[in-house]
Amino acid sequence: MVRHGSTRSLQTVASILVLVSLVTGTEITTTASAIAANVPVSPSAVIATPNQSVNQPLAATPAKVPPEIVKTLRQDLSNRTGIPLGQLRFIEGSSHTWQNGCLGLARPDEMCTQMLVNGWRVVFANGSNRWVYRTDATGRTYRLEPATNRSESLPESPKSVNNLRPAHISANELPPKLQKDAVFRAIASGGFAGQTYQTTLYQNGRIVREQLRPNGTTGSPQVRQVSQQQVRQFIAMLRQNKLYRLHRADYRATPGSADFFTVTLSCQFCTIRYADSIQTELPSNLQAVIQAWNELTRMV
Repeated sequence: MVRHGSTRSLQTVASILVLVSLVTGTEITTTASAIAANVPVSPSAVIATPNQSVNQPLAATPAKVPPEIVKTLRQDLSNRTGIPLGQLRFIEGSSHTWQNGCLGLARPDEMCTQMLVNGWRVVFANGSNRWVYRTDATGRTYRLEPATNRSESLPESPKSVNNLRPAHISANELPPKLQKDAVFRAIASGGFAGQTYQTTLYQNGRIVREQLRPNGTTGSPQVRQVSQQQVRQFIAMLRQNKLYRLHRADYRATPGSADFFTVTLSCQFCTIRYADSIQTELPSNLQAVIQAWNELTRMV
């Protein structure tokens, strides 16, 4: 026979457990029926089951980038910037899933495999300068984020426009002039396949992309339509960045570079050529135009 005092104690315990459940969001696995029946409950039987274990981290711990990947990227960055290996500090690395085979950094007129790619995001520093690399899981495929893709708080690499002196495009190397109804054109050639693609924006908003074959013929064009507002915004951006000041500038690849595209940009008042392997070292106004162009033509 259970005493009246014991019953009152059990009811008190039940009330406390219910209060704890309401405050903490936990489930009390001890059954109410046991308490209601005045059955003594062992302390070990009263178990709180939280919705999330207290030992479970709130955020995933950043994965450790394999040392061989860090070594490869540091060497590549040293080759690009001329900074000794010992002065390039590895700041941080984290696992990341990129949106396509180009690691989300498609080159002008580049075709990318449309599949998710697991890989790494790796950051190096030298003084106040920062560089961000994207790689696949093995580190065999990697790309350096252009300055326009980095956080605004991160300054550009030490090779500024003052140190990067372009060559001059000779008259016989100039591409055909733009048609009167054309706004902008990019001709990209190179890469492993050595193919050439031409993408042109017209005043009516049509963007036409076609392959230029060595025999003078073209492949089937790909056409995309953008709004008149987008065309006006792009024209305003061209004027704002004053590309005419860079007319016939030729920013060539670093000696020994491989697998890069040579891109020739043309508007009604300028022609500029550059190697995409040194895109992060180009003048800031040219980088801004390249970024805007890539955004406009991304779906072509």
